[in-house]
Amino acid sequence: MSEEVLDKTPGKNFLQTIAEVTSGLMGHDLLLETAKQITIHLGMKYCFVAECANDDKTRLRTVVFVDGENVLDNIEYNTNESGCQMMMNGDTFFLPAGAQQRFSGAKGIEAYVGAPIMSPVTGEVLGHIAATHPKPVTNEKDQTGQNSHFRSVCGRCMAKHRSWNGYGGLYRKRIAGQGNQ
Repeated sequence: MSEEVLDKTPGKNFLQTIAEVTSGLMGHDLLLETAKQITIHLGMKYCFVAECANDDKTRLRTVVFVDGENVLDNIEYNTNESGCQMMMNGDTFFLPAGAQQRFSGAKGIEAYVGAPIMSPVTGEVLGHIAATHPKPVTNEKDQTGQNSHFRSVCGRCMAKHRSWNGYGGLYRKRIAGQGNQ
């Protein structure tokens, strides 16, 4: 897919635009602005970053949740009720339509695109980043490919925010090899 399809600014690609907008940010601010930019550039209504809330990876907790430019309250939920369960195995996931029929927790959501967030040290799935929309979308919203912009944004976000400061320490404990505590 060409970069121009995603770009809202002529001459810039998706990743370059997000890199420019978030270049001076760290921690929560970086994740928040990345999520906002994903909704803008993919044309999706919601975007969220979630971390595993338990050792079994059956519950997730959002650390950033946006509706475009508006910040929403964080939530905790079961993975078996949403498309998020696909990423707990380390897989990307794209569903252009039918999310609310397929997943009981996806009420009012038709489209879903997401990628896992992996530990740069162990390769363990620590959470994910996803964008959703209440209406079906076209296949051009699928940014989950191995070399896609969407996957690059996820990797960049993780690399700049390695310690996930202030997010309960689950990530820091796992990176430090202290196991699932």
